[in-house]
Amino acid sequence: MVTDRLKLAFFFLACAQAAHSLEEYLGRLWEVFIPARFLTNLISETNPVLGFLVINVSLVAFGFFCYFYVVRPATPTALPWIWFWVLLETVNGVGHTVWAIISRTYQPGLLTAPAFLILVPIMVFELRRARVSLDS
Repeated sequence: MVTDRLKLAFFFLACAQAAHSLEEYLGRLWEVFIPARFLTNLISETNPVLGFLVINVSLVAFGFFCYFYVVRPATPTALPWIWFWVLLETVNGVGHTVWAIISRTYQPGLLTAPAFLILVPIMVFELRRARVSLDS
């Protein structure tokens, strides 16, 4: 069951991803993070900025698509998509945090990564609570 609290948390997760992508863009993530450079080069070898924008605008758009057309209306596929985003943003939030700790310096995306580390546990709690209420 997709509760109103879960819908709201997912909406904030999509907003956090938008802010996170903006921070990564302003910090020029593709210049300092080899996997980002690799992905941007798949889109455009001559213009990494364009590649980064295409990937991140697509990711943010997909997040809001999931919210407006899958999660908010609570379609039958909502829960698997929510779990997908929980996993994705867990890796994102933890990855940026660990990277900054290891490098002992700010890395693009670090300022917004804690939003994922706050929202993901809330979403997991709501997902588990919904599961318990279905089992009862």
